[in-house]
Amino acid sequence: MNYPVYDYSYFDSKQNHTHNRRTIDGTITGCGKCVGNCQFSEHSGFLTKEQRRKHNCIGKECYYYLSKPKTEKVKTFRKSNTTEVIKKSSEVIANLEGIKIIRAEEITQGGWKLKYVTLTNDYSIADLEKLISAVLGQKAVMQRLNYDFEIAAQLIYS
Repeated sequence: MNYPVYDYSYFDSKQNHTHNRRTIDGTITGCGKCVGNCQFSEHSGFLTKEQRRKHNCIGKECYYYLSKPKTEKVKTFRKSNTTEVIKKSSEVIANLEGIKIIRAEEITQGGWKLKYVTLTNDYSIADLEKLISAVLGQKAVMQRLNYDFEIAAQLIYS
């Protein structure tokens, strides 16, 4: 007889509550604290890191233990990371000639306003905003600083 094969996501999706999970000892914990699920009939349920350690699920290579898949966290930046935002944004435009991001300001609605100087109008700023937003994991809006050619050139090539 073939039994269906389930994974952690299957049991997680069957929960009535969005954030709460019943653990193997009957307590309720947040889904973020869960590291796996046990299907052993005597104590089925979700496991915290401590419960997994006590039961030695990984060390015993327990057949009933289903590990929670790791999710990649999107790195977001805060005001204290203005330098990092400028660095990451500048990496996106590094191969473009005649444009440089000078400052970054956090927008109150979330995201960043990137102030830049340029010697040309050859680039699609909307496309650059999309690329930088993807890298930052937050909305990026570019604002051109209107300096004369000589000052802009000094800022870009200094």
